Amino acid sequence: MCIDTIHPIESTMKNSASQSVRSTPMNQSDAARIQSATARVNQGTVSSGSFAARAQSAAAKAAPARGTGGATPSSR
Repeated sequence: MCIDTIHPIESTMKNSASQSVRSTPMNQSDAARIQSATARVNQGTVSSGSFAARAQSAAAKAAPARGTGGATPSSR
């Protein structure tokens, strides 16, 4: 057996990593669940930059603006 041979799984992983993957956007309910679980484990704290904090930020960005009737600050 040749040492230079790449295992098929490793080859697949390299190929899939370079391809874009479509995913479902984070929503407020998912982010709240993640943040709650993180806070429970960490005595009530959620560090900035943690996965829970990033999930909350992504959910806020994915959510439609509330109370503006769809208007953005620059279009009002």
